[in-house]
Amino acid sequence: MNWKIRFRVNKTANSPISTIRIDADSLREACIEVVSLYRDATILEYQEGEGALIQFDLSDIGAQSYPIDPNAFSAIK
Repeated sequence: MNWKIRFRVNKTANSPISTIRIDADSLREACIEVVSLYRDATILEYQEGEGALIQFDLSDIGAQSYPIDPNAFSAIK
């Protein structure tokens, strides 16, 4: 399957936006390929085949963010 991935090359707001086409079985594999080619990439949008452009969310690839307790890093307990 062909994926079109739009991403920022660096993690800054003024970083240029690039587009890459990747042949992968899943969106997750395509995103892994982008990040392996451009380590500091921030994925913005993706398109499956000739479908609609979709804003990227980590849940699209099955990733979950976990709440962090800031007190866990406190030196004073």
